[in-house]
Amino acid sequence: MNPDLVEKEIKEVTKYYDAKLGWRTATSSVDQVGVVLVCHADDCARVVSSLEDIMKGSGSQTLASGSFAIWTWDLVIDKEHRQEQLRIAHGYGRTMHESLNQRFETPGGVTTPEDVLRYLRYQYKFIKQEPPVQYTIGVLAQNVLPTFQTGPEREHYNIRIDWIYDYCSKLYPQWQALDEASKQIKRSRIVKALRMMVTLKFAESTEQKDTYRIRIPTIVSRRGRTLEEVICKRLARHLAKKEGEVRGPPGRVKRVILRPKTTDRRIKEFLSG
Repeated sequence: MNPDLVEKEIKEVTKYYDAKLGWRTATSSVDQVGVVLVCHADDCARVVSSLEDIMKGSGSQTLASGSFAIWTWDLVIDKEHRQEQLRIAHGYGRTMHESLNQRFETPGGVTTPEDVLRYLRYQYKFIKQEPPVQYTIGVLAQNVLPTFQTGPEREHYNIRIDWIYDYCSKLYPQWQALDEASKQIKRSRIVKALRMMVTLKFAESTEQKDTYRIRIPTIVSRRGRTLEEVICKRLARHLAKKEGEVRGPPGRVKRVILRPKTTDRRIKEFLSG
C-alpha cells in the first residue's frame, strides 16, 4: 500500500466529523459522528502506524476520541461448505456503539455468507478491481437474462446491451447515481462478458449492432454441477486451447537410428574376448 495514499485517506476521514446533517433521523441531523475506516488485513499495521504519525505530527486527538475505529477485511474459505466468505474484524480503536464493538471484537470477527460477498463485489465496496469475467457472466445468467425469457416454448431470444444495462440500473439502484465515466465502465464489463459468452458458446452474435442471441436456458448444468463450475470449466478449456494455439503444434520428431562406430565395436569385441 502506498504510504502517501494511506495518509491521504486518513486525512479525508477527519472531514466526516463535520457531516452532522442529512442523516435519516427525525431532525435530519446527529449530535456526534462516528467513523470506521475499513482496510485489508495485510495493510492494517501500516495504516495504524500512519495514523499514529499523523496524530503525533498534528497534535490532534480527533481520531483517538473513541469515535474512530479501523476494521479489517479479508477473504476466507469455508472448507465444510466450499464457500468463499468475507471476514470483517476489529483492528484499532472503538466506535460509539458498544454493540458493534462487541460484535467485531469477537475472535475471528464477523463472516458474511457467499451471496453477501457476491453482492459486495458487484458494488465494489471492498474490491475495487474489475471482477473476473466469469463472475459477471454468472450474474447476468442468474439474475438478469432470465427476466427477458418470456416464452418457454422458444429456443432463444435476442437482447440488446441497452436493455441489460437499464435492467441492471433497476436491480442495482446505485448505478443510477454514477457519473458518465463510471457508467461506461459498467457497460464495458457487460459487453466483455457477453463477448466471452459468445466465445464459450453460451450466446451468439447477430448482424445487428450491440445485439446478442441468448439460448433458453442460458447455461445448462448437468451432473450436479453448479453454475459457477460450468462457466469456469468451459472458460478453462478455452484458455488452454488458446494457449496451445499460441505455442503452436508440437514439432515433428525425426527417428534416428544409432549405429555403433567401428572403434566402439572393436573395443566391445576386445573386452568380450
